[in-house]
Amino acid sequence: SIINSIIIVTACCFALIILMPLCIAFKSRLLQNGQKINEKYFFLFFIFLALLILIASTVDIIWLNPGVLK
Repeated sequence: SIINSIIIVTACCFALIILMPLCIAFKSRLLQNGQKINEKYFFLFFIFLALLILIASTVDIIWLNPGVLK
């Protein structure tokens, strides 16, 4: 339905708003010395994003399946 679609779009935008400061903080922490962005940055950034996705999906699975934690 249209209500569910609006809720999903709102949740996606909210998640993006929450993730952007984390990504900016990660970038500024990694490039403190005025370095240029190189392959090492992208490698670490994708690992960082993968960990965030893993954490979010773990929370989602635990929340949707209350029988997981007994």
